[in-house]
Amino acid sequence: MQSILDFADQRFVVHDNLDVLRDLHILKWPGKRCNLGIALNKEVVILNWRRMATYRVQLSNLAHYLGKDIKRVRVYACRSELGPPLTTEYVNQYLCGSEDNPYSVWNLVQYMMSSTSSQHLTQFPPLRCDKEDQDARIDEMRRLAQLGDVLFSFDRTSGLSHLIRRYDWCMWSHCAMCCGNNDVVEVSIDGATESNISDLNRPGLDVGLYRLSSLEPAENGAKAVEAMRNHIGREGYPWLEVVLIGVRKNLRWIRRILPTSQRSITPADLMYSNQFKLVCYA
Repeated sequence: MQSILDFADQRFVVHDNLDVLRDLHILKWPGKRCNLGIALNKEVVILNWRRMATYRVQLSNLAHYLGKDIKRVRVYACRSELGPPLTTEYVNQYLCGSEDNPYSVWNLVQYMMSSTSSQHLTQFPPLRCDKEDQDARIDEMRRLAQLGDVLFSFDRTSGLSHLIRRYDWCMWSHCAMCCGNNDVVEVSIDGATESNISDLNRPGLDVGLYRLSSLEPAENGAKAVEAMRNHIGREGYPWLEVVLIGVRKNLRWIRRILPTSQRSITPADLMYSNQFKLVCYA
């Protein structure tokens, strides 16, 4: 997680006091896990990775909140040439749209601390969405789903989902592809299977329907679906690959020596690429 911050000095103006703090500045201070904050509208949106939670603290109360750590805070000022969508108004809408989902905050921090550029950031739903209208949300998902769309999910009752979320640093732990007629192709512990979107209507399952910003359903979507359907019938789950992904995500020296072509794509890689748009969620 801290690899981006380790090299932030090369891209950011760094200060050791809070007198220079302005909107969209990033704060970092030591802790058992990396503690981060984003200054926004006289508040600081704080990301606590240990508890997987976010807090909003008034700037005037920040010293009281941080206590003795206030002397160890470093301020990172985002380079202006990164450009849109990094405006105070956009960031505020982005975070409010997800109810300050910690994964939205982390995506924002990664974008601000990188040299990449995007027209929009991948939107996350609230971390704990209301399940009272689950049936209506799933029906809406069935209506809006197009060929080539991707369904991301997280099973609250699954230990494997929690494990993937912990080591992949993403809200979602699984993804599947929409194949038209509300059919879905996915690779689960039972191997590659085909099911229906209606099967996702489970109280303990969080689901998000996403669409690639550049997707042309008539061509690219069909090719992706065909590639996924070629895996149907294959048994088993790539457990070794899952372990290797966990190692790669958490050991920096592995990331440096492993060729990009040999790195498996995870839900976090897809979400934080900022190439997807949230269609709906349940």
